[in-house]
Amino acid sequence: MSGPDQTYPCTSCQRRLRWRPDLVGRRVRCPCGAVIVVPDAVTEPVADEDGATDADGSGVREAAAAAGVFGQMGGRSAMERRLERREDEDLGSKAMDVHVPLAFLIVGVIINFALWLIFVDGVGLALLGGLGTVLGEALIFAPLTIFVAFYTASLIDTDFGPLRQATFKLSAIAIGPGAVADCLFFSFMSLATFDFWILPIGFLIFVIVVGSPLALMYRLGLHETALFVAILVLPRIAALFGLGAVFKDLFFSGM
Repeated sequence: MSGPDQTYPCTSCQRRLRWRPDLVGRRVRCPCGAVIVVPDAVTEPVADEDGATDADGSGVREAAAAAGVFGQMGGRSAMERRLERREDEDLGSKAMDVHVPLAFLIVGVIINFALWLIFVDGVGLALLGGLGTVLGEALIFAPLTIFVAFYTASLIDTDFGPLRQATFKLSAIAIGPGAVADCLFFSFMSLATFDFWILPIGFLIFVIVVGSPLALMYRLGLHETALFVAILVLPRIAALFGLGAVFKDLFFSGM
């Protein structure tokens, strides 16, 4: 059976996803963040006389009647339990879509300014450095992060969600944790001698500081996180390394 309207349910949020034969057996990501395997066969929802649908095909009227009998026996209907689970999932989804990214953004900016206060002399210089880092993240690396995310999604057949939502979440990671990672890498360069061996250290810093929030918000696996961070961080590290090469007297005390 083939047709443009065939769908299958997400195992986490029960959202109906459009079935495509070319994706059978492959892992895809639901907008809720859950990773599911596309089935090789789909079951279409069954509609009753009033047009209501039942995703598992059991029939809406029979389920409603059974729920009424169960309720009279003092139990809770499956519909009530499902609504409660869906409400909990919606709250969890809102936290991951709004609260967690906002927390990463705010905490990251605060830590960034705190690190500048530690590593430079003078509050004015620290504020200037912290502000410059945050602006650089917002104007340069946030757009780069969004581009890399959608490019990586095409490579690993995943989904970072709607554009507006993904833009907010990825920008929060780039500006908050990204600023912290940049500041840590700059401070490390200032204490080290100028050589290529500092690049793996910088990559490790970004994997921990940037990759961990990304994996948490999108429930990415290890290989997905590694691929994303590699594509995102390598040009970023190269740019920071280039700044270090140009301004050796500023960054490298060992020269």
